Amino acid sequence: TIESGPASGVAGTRFLGEMIGERNILATDMGGTTFKVGVVREGRVERDYTPVVLRHRVLVNFHAQANRVTPDVLVEDVLQSVEPPHTAS
Repeated sequence: TIESGPASGVAGTRFLGEMIGERNILATDMGGTTFKVGVVREGRVERDYTPVVLRHRVLVNFHAQANRVTPDVLVEDVLQSVEPPHTAS
């Protein structure tokens, strides 16, 4: 699983939201050195693991490192330049 702690936290937040009639909630998970946010929108947990998964497949060379270009920056640039697929609604 990816980030199972925050994933279960946002699932619990969604459940509590259902109990109190709240369909739009921000869930937070604060660790020793991290702070993560999950989103429940219209009663559904939003998921986008693309940047997390892709950044582990990207290596940067010395020139990129010297210019402070990280795998996260490259993945974000690619995701911004590609139009997402259309889905049936």
